[in-house]
Amino acid sequence: MAGKIRTLIESNEYGKAFAKIGDAERLDSAIAGLTWAIATNPGDFPLVPGVQNIRLAKTDTVKDVPRLIIWFSVLNPDEILLRYIEISKEKGTR
Repeated sequence: MAGKIRTLIESNEYGKAFAKIGDAERLDSAIAGLTWAIATNPGDFPLVPGVQNIRLAKTDTVKDVPRLIIWFSVLNPDEILLRYIEISKEKGTR
């Protein structure tokens, strides 16, 4: 699945959660980096155990930028559905 850029589709739930996160420049940069990684290499992110076709992408915690988590599904070779985004209470790296 690597190499091409896929279309990202935002679910209603993702859009609502995204709006609640806020508009800080550093958060925007972290979200942009994570969605780029999802669009270009979705298979690099693990499937959620026990749930069909849902993957989990996380950022690392960096200084004052909290860890972000995006739940997504690969719909077909060209499209990815962004299901939900949240600020994690956990800190750390992948």
